[in-house]
Amino acid sequence: MLPDSICKLYHLETLGLLNCKWLTKLPALLDRLVNLKHIMTTTPMYASKGLAKLKNLETLPHLALDGGVQGWTVDELGCLHELKGEICIHGLEHVQDEEQAGKAALNRNDKVMKLTLTWAQNREETGQGNSDEVVLDGLQPHPGITSLELKNFYGRTFPSWLMNMAVVTSELIGGNPRALTNLTMLKLLNCRNCQTLPTLGHLPFLRTLFLSKFDVETIGSEFYASSRHYYDPGNGLVKAFPSLTKLVISGFPRLTTWIVPSQKVTIVFPCLERLRVKDCPELKSVPALHCESLTHLKLHELRCLESLDIVKVCTGLTTLRMRGNSFLTSLPAELANCRNLQRLEIANFDKIVSLPSLNSLGSLQLLAISCRALISLPDNFFHGLSSLEELGLSDSEKLVSIPKSLEERTSLKKLWIIGMDSCKAIPTDLSMFRRLSLLGFSSYSVKSLRSMLEAVEQLPLLRVLAIEGFKDEQQLQEYFSDMTPFLRLHPLKELGLVGSLHIRSLPEQLGLLTRITSLHLLWFYDLEEISEWVCNLSSLESLELRLCPSLKCLPSKEALRRLTKLRRLLINDCPLLAESYVKDKGPEWHKIEHLNYIEVDGEEIY
Repeated sequence: MLPDSICKLYHLETLGLLNCKWLTKLPALLDRLVNLKHIMTTTPMYASKGLAKLKNLETLPHLALDGGVQGWTVDELGCLHELKGEICIHGLEHVQDEEQAGKAALNRNDKVMKLTLTWAQNREETGQGNSDEVVLDGLQPHPGITSLELKNFYGRTFPSWLMNMAVVTSELIGGNPRALTNLTMLKLLNCRNCQTLPTLGHLPFLRTLFLSKFDVETIGSEFYASSRHYYDPGNGLVKAFPSLTKLVISGFPRLTTWIVPSQKVTIVFPCLERLRVKDCPELKSVPALHCESLTHLKLHELRCLESLDIVKVCTGLTTLRMRGNSFLTSLPAELANCRNLQRLEIANFDKIVSLPSLNSLGSLQLLAISCRALISLPDNFFHGLSSLEELGLSDSEKLVSIPKSLEERTSLKKLWIIGMDSCKAIPTDLSMFRRLSLLGFSSYSVKSLRSMLEAVEQLPLLRVLAIEGFKDEQQLQEYFSDMTPFLRLHPLKELGLVGSLHIRSLPEQLGLLTRITSLHLLWFYDLEEISEWVCNLSSLESLELRLCPSLKCLPSKEALRRLTKLRRLLINDCPLLAESYVKDKGPEWHKIEHLNYIEVDGEEIY
């Protein structure tokens, strides 16, 4: 909390509160600073009544409503005529009605270019959705706005101004609405009750569009544009989304159909470069958009997708990432026509048993494959991949061998082969891969760990080593007896170990690895503690613990303090550990409070 004495600085013009993530409230007597022009924040701040007195205020990027008697109200914005740039309003569920929202007079402020409107997430469904609709109707922006973002809107329909992307300003009451023609970015996020999409295809300068968590079943003609919206007299065609370069559609649980207008009369997405479709489990097809400009395509968790027609026609792709499908049994042969492809990732395709030859993809730099049903790869699979630098093969449990043609790919810098239970042919002669900087492998997929370590000694640039497949504690101890002499001499920087059940402690030899700067421990399900040996890792800068559900505590405070270079601690899916290290409250918090960066379950807490 800021001291009230700040409000005695009567000539103050700028109050900067950047990256103060634990500060949630502005001083109660802020309205005394009548000369204040800029309140610069990066997180939402609550404020007391009286904002309307700050007539000179120009910058007010983040404000939160709390609904309290002493809190500011949204209608006070109507008195701040000098506001410009960006405004983010949080807590809109506390706005009383459309009248109060309308008094904010956002549609009369032509200097606010970016507007974010946010309601609380995970609210109870108690009729508040209807309130959201009328509040949003009163918060119409000025037609000159360039960026608009809505979060957690629970209304069932958008107000007419948003459905048509046209607003009425005070000068035009009773006249024709003005379209939001300057809009370049639009984000509609978590509109989970909305069953229709607004018409957006006529916006001439819209470049980025995010649509997330809708209750829509069909994306149809209303989404695009009609001839009255955007007509090109030069060729007699309607252009829909004439400037859009990035489109993200995510979290549409009921979406089954996506239709595009006939391309004989409509040009759709002529400038689209990036398309991401994610978490639409009922969607059966992504339309074959003839987008010559499309370079990045990501299709994630489209479980019912029955075809990849879009891949057949978008031959200019440089990045293709596909994850999560239960229907497709093969990839289209036309994939070979994507000769500019640089990154190809295929994961969790449940029915794909084989892959076509990729010999024509001479520009491919990264290839990642993770398909449980995959049985074989063509003998010449790697033959034409002359630019390949990163290869990841994982969790393809039925794949019995890796094509010999892999040895031709001497340009490899990263090689990751894990979770291949049936594969016994991982090469232990790595002399041809002298550029490798990262290597990951399963201990049970090599003929002998000792021979693999001898091969690793031939890799002068190797800095990251990851090993999985330790079936029990005894095997882990035996492996480290062989590994320790090598690891102490090799200039490794990062070590990752992937465990299993039945490992309750780690070998003390880990404490001899004084050169490593990062240690990653994953999937040690029965590991209960990390012993004091960790304090010997004198170069350690980062420690990551992931999926260790039995892990209760870290070493003593004294041991951790001896790690003078340790700056980062990441804890993910370790519930007992996370409970002990709750910021300022957990019984073990005092052990780690000196660190620069602490992340728990993906959230930075310190």
